[in-house]
Amino acid sequence: MPVNKKIVNTCKTWILHSVYKGFSSLINNHVFNGKAVTECDIRKVCSELEKKGYLYKDPFTRKLDLQTDNKYELSLLVPVYNNEKYLAECLNSLIGQKTGHTYQIVIVNDGSTDKSAAIIERYKGISNIAVFEQSNRGISAARNKALELASGKYIGFIDNDDIVSKHYVEHLINRITQTDADIVKCGHRTISDGRIVETSKLTDASYPGGLGSNIVKYNGYIWGGCYRRSLWNDICFPEGFWFEDMITRLLPYSICKKFEYLGEALYYKRDHETNASKVVWNRGIKRFDQLFLLRSIIRKRKDIQIPMTESHFGICMEELGCFACSRLGIKDLYNSFVISADIVKEMRAELGHEPEFSDGSTWFLYESLKNGDYDAYRLWMIREKIKILMI
Repeated sequence: MPVNKKIVNTCKTWILHSVYKGFSSLINNHVFNGKAVTECDIRKVCSELEKKGYLYKDPFTRKLDLQTDNKYELSLLVPVYNNEKYLAECLNSLIGQKTGHTYQIVIVNDGSTDKSAAIIERYKGISNIAVFEQSNRGISAARNKALELASGKYIGFIDNDDIVSKHYVEHLINRITQTDADIVKCGHRTISDGRIVETSKLTDASYPGGLGSNIVKYNGYIWGGCYRRSLWNDICFPEGFWFEDMITRLLPYSICKKFEYLGEALYYKRDHETNASKVVWNRGIKRFDQLFLLRSIIRKRKDIQIPMTESHFGICMEELGCFACSRLGIKDLYNSFVISADIVKEMRAELGHEPEFSDGSTWFLYESLKNGDYDAYRLWMIREKIKILMI
């Protein structure tokens, strides 16, 4: 007798909703009862992670050697690694800009082993293109090198499998000319197999005094817009770490004094099966980069005197929640709990008062970490994983 898939799916949905409801009841009735995470706990966890192969190195010891001239209005920075399939389309969209503004394209080949180098070779003779070849060191190292080669007053980041509108440069620089903004971001479309599958929905906005609490409205993708190059005087990309775009909201967005947003979708983000986020980010011990990089960013912010605000605190809690419910396996749960609790302790000390949360889920995660309540943390993580299965 054939299986009725509709009935099976209905049963699965009912079971998941029932289990989710049960865990929600446990959470709603939970009385926090834990003990503070100690330095000894943290040392033990770090030692265990090291035995498993996780090695931490401070990602912000390097100071970039930026150019001092502004030969171009904008430099578009393209790190390249093994992308022979989409690279030419990406670069053609950049050289085909309809604009009277001056712009540079900086290509850093990060040790590609496919035909990417041969494709790049075809563009070397173009006057506004700079090319640099290096051994494979990762996307952060490639972006840092591109930053050092850039001669534009503003810089923008382009992923090597994406494309941009022919008006990308014109519209971004026009907004800069009108407002003297430190950052101009724009809308984007997600494309897959030549089709538009999603379009961003935010509309035009201006923040002449900086983003403030509005920082939570905007995603942390580094691509899709441009940044005043001087914002990078004291910061860099975290070489050797995954989740490098985590710096976007917590460093450059937090530093900028004037922020502009163009609702027009000028950037086209390609979704395909070899995207790095689909291939590697959820595997292995290196997932812990998300926690250790977050802690390093918090300390870097303090070093360059960016104050902790309620909004920044909330963004950090998003990262802790994302790690726990999206990337974490049960076997690493306690290690995640200890490191996350230590991060919350640092953030609370810097904020100076108890944060407020608009949703109960984030509040419960915060309270479990603040109180050192591992049972509560485990309840929260399991419920959130069930929620993901329900989607």
